[in-house]
Amino acid sequence: MWIAIDPDHPRRRIAFGDEERAHSYADKLTSAWTVRPADDPQVQPITGTWADDETPSA
Repeated sequence: MWIAIDPDHPRRRIAFGDEERAHSYADKLTSAWTVRPADDPQVQPITGTWADDETPSA
């Protein structure tokens, strides 16, 4: 599993099944998102919950 990470908001990240798809998504974004393997020690686990400062708007 590969994770695309927003450099401005490290808690904002999206998981992908393969590296190519993660890079393809990250390359389409305006900011330079990074892509790392899910088992990289610098990647925080994705818990499926929103942080207080990351609450989605309706």
